[in-house]
Amino acid sequence: GGAAAWAVARAGLGGLDFCALQHGADDLVLVAAAVSSEMGVDEVLNPCQVRRFILSVRARMLDNAYHNWAHVVDVTQTTYSLAKQSGVLERLTRRQRAALFLASLCHDLEHPGVNAAFLVRSNSSMAALYKQDPALLEKHHSIRAFELMACSDINLLENLAGPEKLELYSLVRDLIMATDMSRHAAYLSAVRQRAAAAAPGGPRSA
Repeated sequence: GGAAAWAVARAGLGGLDFCALQHGADDLVLVAAAVSSEMGVDEVLNPCQVRRFILSVRARMLDNAYHNWAHVVDVTQTTYSLAKQSGVLERLTRRQRAALFLASLCHDLEHPGVNAAFLVRSNSSMAALYKQDPALLEKHHSIRAFELMACSDINLLENLAGPEKLELYSLVRDLIMATDMSRHAAYLSAVRQRAAAAAPGGPRSA
């Protein structure tokens, strides 16, 4: 039943073996809520508002073959797992953790199911709105996320002071923009360089 499946899911929440496709849409809401708690988001934002936000994200995900509700929960859980297992999570501030959760959950918000190149070539209204920007999808996801956070029936950031809101918005925007695949090679190269520098015998240890 659902309760048993959820118990199993919760037990494996911090591992990379978790499979979102093995759970129904309602259970994935619980998964997202559990991840938010594990990441300490409830220490920064009102838990009830976080739950409403999660439900609203689910409602706004389109029924695509890949960029759908299961995908964003899968990415959110995987992000949490990698951050936890690598030790990165414990180094982040509370607001950075909240931003990481929100960006993971919203990184494909209202994804149309096709890539930016197709939208530009087909002269879509979305491409026109974002002036044919190659990163138009990432801009769209971040803007829609901000609009949803500020929605009157959610008001997700109402407990934060002005500078704190700006910091969180900036972090979420930067994290979502970093999912632009055209930047992937550059990011991967930078990570490899840092890893090499930190390794025994690397430039920093010489």
